[in-house]
Amino acid sequence: MPSMQKHGVHTDFLMLKTPESLCYMNQLKNMIFSECMMLVSGRVLYLYAMCHEDDSGGTLWAQMCMKNWRGAILKTADSSAQQ
Repeated sequence: MPSMQKHGVHTDFLMLKTPESLCYMNQLKNMIFSECMMLVSGRVLYLYAMCHEDDSGGTLWAQMCMKNWRGAILKTADSSAQQ
């Protein structure tokens, strides 16, 4: 279960914490912000996505989008390092 802190109308959700990445979601009013900071090839990469919170799955989209991007980037970085 993600950890959560609430600051007025702003809510933070920690999605994923690993040695090479920190991914979290923020909610500000009706907007969802999904963010991830990653260590890739010795450099910090920052990923960011946002959407409106609604009943059509915007929160789930933002979470899955960030996890999929993170996984694809780390897989590509690993295969590049092995060459």
